[in-house]
Amino acid sequence: MQKALLIKRFTTNLNGLNYDLMVFSVVKWVGKCTGLEGQILKWVSMSKLCNFNMHEPNKNIIASLMLPDKIMITPYLDRDYDFFLEKLDLLKFYDIELLQLRLTNNESINKLISKEIKNNFYNKVKIMINSSMSEFDANYFDGIHLPFNEAKKLTARPVKKTYLFSVSCHSQEEIEHANLIDADFVYLSPIKKTKSHPNSDFLGWLEGEKIAVTSKKPVYALGGMSIDDVPSAKEKGFQGIAGITTFWDVGSNI
Repeated sequence: MQKALLIKRFTTNLNGLNYDLMVFSVVKWVGKCTGLEGQILKWVSMSKLCNFNMHEPNKNIIASLMLPDKIMITPYLDRDYDFFLEKLDLLKFYDIELLQLRLTNNESINKLISKEIKNNFYNKVKIMINSSMSEFDANYFDGIHLPFNEAKKLTARPVKKTYLFSVSCHSQEEIEHANLIDADFVYLSPIKKTKSHPNSDFLGWLEGEKIAVTSKKPVYALGGMSIDDVPSAKEKGFQGIAGITTFWDVGSNI
């Protein structure tokens, strides 16, 4: 092995013992891959990993492999939608695979923008709508994101597993509820001081790491993040980072 990138680090409990597990993506190697302990090795697509019998802790890895290490969140807009569409090159610039759309409360405009993005990027960008369940339409969106004040009303997962479902969390208690309703991933915020709320308290990496480890699903660090924070976030057990000004402050007046 010549080069490997950290995908995820997490702690798991098995038979009363805690294990610190790290998952790497090996991106450069020489020679033939061999199981040094007699394991059978086989190349399979990520979409088929769930078909294999794995130890329970290893199943946590599958969700992380299926998600990117950064999520772009759009700013709220009440006008200038054409101007926003002109900025779609930002998705390509940052190699965005998952976008949280929260542009407007106008349902029809959200659908039109989603359709435009998918047409421009040949359906390679998954789009989650930040709204209430009443506005989720599987014909236009790949999933639903709920703020915690909406998620706390639920006692079960609101969409089928074929669609993504995420929740905004700010504490361990909120993450435990997200676990209960089977969210695919959560956002934990604010990790750092933000431009939008410079005088508000923030968790910091140390406290954020302690809270994130209680999640059964991948956790994205949100609040004051930059692209440069992706490696640090992964090292601390996060799936990666999410942000608004992280992406939209550069070359954009939105």
